[in-house]
Amino acid sequence: MITGIGTDMVLISRIEKLHKKYGKRFLDRVLSREEIEHLPAQNPGNYIAGRFAVKECLVKALGDRAFSFNEVSVLNDEKGRPYIANPRVLFGTDQENSIILRIHVSISHEKDHALAFVVIEGCE
Repeated sequence: MITGIGTDMVLISRIEKLHKKYGKRFLDRVLSREEIEHLPAQNPGNYIAGRFAVKECLVKALGDRAFSFNEVSVLNDEKGRPYIANPRVLFGTDQENSIILRIHVSISHEKDHALAFVVIEGCE
């Protein structure tokens, strides 16, 4: 059963301007340590914008659950598919965790935009 969905589109140039203006301070606010370790030297704006969009999606899909963007890691598996590396951060107690079965993540880039989509699958 789908218990939450979210979608978000980010203008990559906006993220690049924020990164250029605030540097490490911006990265530390929107990316986890793991994500910063995987930050590519070329086109970091695409990478950052994609992760930012996923986290905005999570805000929408989760509704009233609060989290800091730098607490959540969006990584890629061996085939390149994005996933939430530490979903327990999002759900609080163990009892709440038991209702979440899976979080599906998709990120796309097209010219000037990064687009993300998140589906939370669970039981009620």
